Amino acid sequence: MPTHKHAYPKTGTAQPYSTLQKLAKANSWQLKHEQYCKGRWDGLGPNGGKILIKLYNKGTLWVDTAKTDDLAWLLDELGLTSDAINTSPLILTYPHTGSDESGKGDYFGPLVVAGVRIDSDEQAHALAKLGVEDSKQATDAHMAHMVEEITNIVGSNGVAIWRRMPEQYNTAIAKAKANGMTLNHVLASGHAQVIAELVGHNTDCQLAIIDQFAKNHAVVNTAVEHELGNHPGVVSKHPLGVHQEPRAESAFVSVAAASMVARNSFLTAMDELSDIAGTRLPKGAGPPVLRAARQLVRNHDPDILKQLAKWHFATTQQVLG
Repeated sequence: MPTHKHAYPKTGTAQPYSTLQKLAKANSWQLKHEQYCKGRWDGLGPNGGKILIKLYNKGTLWVDTAKTDDLAWLLDELGLTSDAINTSPLILTYPHTGSDESGKGDYFGPLVVAGVRIDSDEQAHALAKLGVEDSKQATDAHMAHMVEEITNIVGSNGVAIWRRMPEQYNTAIAKAKANGMTLNHVLASGHAQVIAELVGHNTDCQLAIIDQFAKNHAVVNTAVEHELGNHPGVVSKHPLGVHQEPRAESAFVSVAAASMVARNSFLTAMDELSDIAGTRLPKGAGPPVLRAARQLVRNHDPDILKQLAKWHFATTQQVLG
């Protein structure tokens, strides 16, 4: 029987670290240290099945066991049920995709969505050993090397990038607003397109995990269904489950890898746009960005912002008055 991996998001209650310590002592589980985890325990459940438990620093509980009885026992010991956490367990299967975005909060630069497909447990372990993590925790200087290594592990068909440079982005936002839609619809389209590309290269894929950006899950699901139906390379053998997870980059190595690929693409684009601007464009949307935008308008004209920045940001009005 294949091993299933169940990921339960943080419940808002106290983290179960002390309870897991007691269970570990009672069941002779081995405590190991793992990056980004408060604790990791290996051993046997009361029904004799192997069990692996990870409690991530940000609160996600990860349980790896082939025996559903052991899983039910553990959840009962921790006081967790699907009703209590208001979600169903995620059964992680291979292959699956993870996707994340970069640039959404940056005034200058593109919006990027990247996806990474992991085809096996071996690939997942290789990425973890490489030190793949959320791109926010990695240095910009190290990003290009990490993305090269990620691509070596999953293959070129295991990586997909959707990037909208500022002029493309501004056109897409204007079109969305004209049709009563929002940035989330544009972003959902980006996730849908990278997922369709990755699934098209491996039609055994049954699961797509997205770092959650929209409370309305229908926006994402509709976009993915539409894109899969219109993508010429996709003849899926299985229904595709789409799962949005808050802080997914902390719990799923596929999403963490995607966050690094997206960030690297964003940084590359920022270099290209800085060359056009004739000055180093700052990241983010704070005071340095406002000063840089005002200087660009003084040196050129307001239309330069349409080429370099996300026009609908409040920064534009602050610059132009």
